[in-house]
Amino acid sequence: MVQIIDVRVPGRLPTYTTGSKKGKVRAYRGRRDPGDIDRLCVHHLGPHLSAEPRARQTYEERAVQRARAQPYHVWVQPGIVVLMWDFLVATWHGNGANRRSVGLVVAGRFPALADRYDLKVHDRAEDYIESLDAAMARVATELPGIKLVVTHSQYSAKPADPGESIARAAARIGGALGMRTAPDLSAGTGSPWPAQWRRP
Repeated sequence: MVQIIDVRVPGRLPTYTTGSKKGKVRAYRGRRDPGDIDRLCVHHLGPHLSAEPRARQTYEERAVQRARAQPYHVWVQPGIVVLMWDFLVATWHGNGANRRSVGLVVAGRFPALADRYDLKVHDRAEDYIESLDAAMARVATELPGIKLVVTHSQYSAKPADPGESIARAAARIGGALGMRTAPDLSAGTGSPWPAQWRRP
């Protein structure tokens, strides 16, 4: 069973939490017309072990805390979906896709990232499918004008974002919701989907 936690607050915007830009807004000010939002941009974020719940902090509380530090509208992890930012606010999550999309991130530690993060525990992409399904269905219900599923790799020089398993799962779930993919699409420094992402 997936728990959906809605912590959206009208007027609240994401901000940078570290570095020289700390405290500065990570979004365009003002709200968009729902008709201007036609795509769901899917990301992957591999959090470090600090993403584990801390003492006296529940799994749900940690999920919300992690989501609040990011510009993605929807945070997805096993068993939990956090609706973090107003869908009508264009947050800075997807480069050239920002103004026309809702950003959704699957947050987890997958085996393919083992060398990069040197983690002790890895999650299976399959564990996220139920949560991803619930998240995408919620977005489709609130914004029925979204008809396209894209990935961050198509707009930025991050060819593994979100990776094959997540991209294929999002394409499959999106198809059932009346959304299509555009695997040949690319903009800015992005690139089209590689062949293995296009497999049915």
